[in-house]
Amino acid sequence: MVEETAVPSHLLSVLTVGGQQALAEAIGDLVRAWFTKHGWSDSLEQLSFTTYHDFHRLPPAEWPVAAIMLNGDNHVEDRLCAEGEDGFWDWFDTLGLQFNTRSAGVHHISIPDDAPAGAGLHTRLATLQAFEWHAHLVAPDYTAIYRTVFEHFGRHPEHFGALQWRGFEQLCASVFTAQGYTTELGKGRNDGGVDIRLTSHPVYGQQVTVVQVKQQRKKIELNLVQGILGAAHGEGADRSLFVTSSSFLPGAERWAHAQGSTIPLELADRQKVAEWCRDIPPSRDWIRQQATSWNLGSAKVVVASIGVRMINSAWAAVVAETPLAARLFPLGAHHVRMPTDPMRGTVTPVMPRVLPEADCSFTARRDGDRYSGDDGRFYDVWDGQPRYFDDAD
Repeated sequence: MVEETAVPSHLLSVLTVGGQQALAEAIGDLVRAWFTKHGWSDSLEQLSFTTYHDFHRLPPAEWPVAAIMLNGDNHVEDRLCAEGEDGFWDWFDTLGLQFNTRSAGVHHISIPDDAPAGAGLHTRLATLQAFEWHAHLVAPDYTAIYRTVFEHFGRHPEHFGALQWRGFEQLCASVFTAQGYTTELGKGRNDGGVDIRLTSHPVYGQQVTVVQVKQQRKKIELNLVQGILGAAHGEGADRSLFVTSSSFLPGAERWAHAQGSTIPLELADRQKVAEWCRDIPPSRDWIRQQATSWNLGSAKVVVASIGVRMINSAWAAVVAETPLAARLFPLGAHHVRMPTDPMRGTVTPVMPRVLPEADCSFTARRDGDRYSGDDGRFYDVWDGQPRYFDDAD
């Protein structure tokens, strides 16, 4: 446990090394430790911590927000709203942090700039948030460039053989980044058998995956496949992956499927890499071009729950999707209110007669019938039945 007087320096080190997500997790560790110490451990499963950008998808706040704490437990909410409860607020002040409840279940944790110990952390966080937001704005332009490359190799996997070994590694790293991984491309030589490290993913979480990339024409032999699994054990990785521009010998495939290692091993040949290229989420220009063929009449409708005390639903239509991603249009809602209590009733989606502008749509990462939208909501396929709503606070 970090001494309270050393918390600002500790958090600055975490931010410098790991970025905003690591900072949010470190603050979460502090809060969970306090909850445990004061007998609130029964509510720990209700807590989660994320960054301002990942939650709001908005420009940085004027006052930099270091973390957002989310909870869906009214018991936690009542405790936090009881000023002075077990000294929670005073404890936060001693850490050089500020805690503000913005709405039910959503709490902003900020870094003031008037505390000498926290001034460096405040400045560093504000600078980093501004940089990452501007990088987020220009990312679609780069995605449009890469999209043409991905589309080409998705249609012509036989052209992987025309790439130099380093070019194939760089292409694979770009594919992983476009899939949502935090990607670290190795130096190319004397890398211990690991060409790429994948350190986080919106679906797989903070797992470490080590990747061996082999660009060659002949099929991959067993000893090469065994090598990446050995490297994964040496690094304590969670997953391992061997990617090639060719294919695998039957013996290598049989061994990979039968080996009983605690670290999962996946093989990806050139057809699999081509499939990844085809499934990468599209650029904005591609979206506008494809929108001419979208049809709301045959679209799948998905729904997300909103609120804790006040309950409602958000609706969207899936107009295009791949196994990994989807494009969604937000939909309006029709409320049928109870005669005896107009604050409650049922709600159903409203399909517009005219398709909205393509820019109104948003991207969602897909995991089967679960859609993680860029609007911060988790959508499931609607079963066609009216949903209950409650506007009473």
